[in-house]
Amino acid sequence: MDRVATKKREKDCVHVEKQQVAQEKVQQVGTRLFDNISVLEDALKLPARAPGYLSVAEIDLQLDWYIQNRPEFTVPKKTARGNRDAKCELLKEAVTKSMTYSAQLPSGSGQQ
Repeated sequence: MDRVATKKREKDCVHVEKQQVAQEKVQQVGTRLFDNISVLEDALKLPARAPGYLSVAEIDLQLDWYIQNRPEFTVPKKTARGNRDAKCELLKEAVTKSMTYSAQLPSGSGQQ
């Protein structure tokens, strides 16, 4: 029985570590967020593997950032986001809402 409990604790530790790594990746995205819809659209038009191309994983990280840091935005979880085109549209909506939200903030108020 001790071995079973020890294995479970080890698995739990590994799971927590993976969650922390994922959380750190999402927080690092905050420095690379798009604050201009035209810049985002230009990046989404780039061909695959071109410098500045947004992969599905990068789009997911950006959407995850909005989920974690902007509770006023409703972005579906990964399983409900669809293919790359659908994710691109969700990211455009999130950036547009963020721009609108930022414009509505009183001057001098801090945001993330």
